[in-house]
Amino acid sequence: AVGKIKRVNLSSAGGGYFMGSDFTYSDLISANREDFVYELVGEAPIAGQDCYLIRRQGKTREIQRQYGYSKDENYIRKSDFVPIKIVFYDLAGDLLKELSVQRIAEIGPYRYPSHVTMENKQTGHVSRIEFDNLASPEDVPDEYFTQRYLMNY
Repeated sequence: AVGKIKRVNLSSAGGGYFMGSDFTYSDLISANREDFVYELVGEAPIAGQDCYLIRRQGKTREIQRQYGYSKDENYIRKSDFVPIKIVFYDLAGDLLKELSVQRIAEIGPYRYPSHVTMENKQTGHVSRIEFDNLASPEDVPDEYFTQRYLMNY
């Protein structure tokens, strides 16, 4: 609306909530794997699908504060290694929110969660993000990622 382009990253966003939803910027931006400890907790069925249960926890309290969670539990579908549920815990270790994947888009050899719901278990509020008309990375011209293109779009 003001004709400016701003790159949003975790450090500038401060891990805050994305556009008033239950998703945070840290939920939407790839995390540095080296910042976390991963533990295979076991296996669990989710909606009739066999999943691995992997717990992820920030290595330090500072990293946990940066990402906004003490830990999360990821349910990864065994058949194709796509995450279908993630349970997040706040910095006190209490259940905070739950991400559920309703639909997965298949684009060539890739699979992407395309319809995702986040429910804040502490407030009861629910947000949903849907990605439609997805294209393979090879189909998206590099010019789409220039400031000039974004200004004219």
